[in-house]
Amino acid sequence: MSRICITAFLGWGSSGDEGILQSIMDSLDNDNEYIVCTNLPWVFAEEYRRRVPSLHEVRHVYDVRDDYDVFLLGGGALSWGFGWRQALTAFASNKPSMNYGVGYDTHQIFHPKMKNLYREFLSQFNAITVRDEHSQKIAEEIGVKSTLTMCPSINLKE
Repeated sequence: MSRICITAFLGWGSSGDEGILQSIMDSLDNDNEYIVCTNLPWVFAEEYRRRVPSLHEVRHVYDVRDDYDVFLLGGGALSWGFGWRQALTAFASNKPSMNYGVGYDTHQIFHPKMKNLYREFLSQFNAITVRDEHSQKIAEEIGVKSTLTMCPSINLKE
C-alpha cells in the first residue's frame, strides 16, 4: 500500500476537476491511501469521504508535509503558491513526483526572470503531463520533457 498525496484545485464544485481526481484514484490500485491537499478541504471532505472510501485524509494546502510515498501535483496552472510549496517539500524528500494535466501560461512562464526558474523547477519532477499542445510547446521551449495527454491519469502507474 502506498500513501499518495494529490494536490489540486479541488473543492469548488467543478465536476471536471473532481472527475480528474476520481479517474486518478480509479486508475491506481484500490489498496492505496489517498491524501488530498486542496484550498477548500472543508467543502471537499464532507462530500468525498462518503463517496470515496480510499480518500484517507483531506488537508489544507498549507499543511505541507512529506509523510506520503508519492506526490501528484496537478490541475490548473502552475502559478499557485500552494503547488510550489507542496512540490518543494516533495523534491526535498526525494519522493517520486508527477506534475499532471497542467496548462502553462505563456505570459508568466516566459517572463525573463521566470523562464530559468520554471525550467529548473519542472525538471525536478519524475514525470510531467500537459493537457494541451500549447502547453507542450511551452515545456519544449524551456527545455522540459512532457507528455501530452487528454486524461491526466494516464502514465501514473509508470
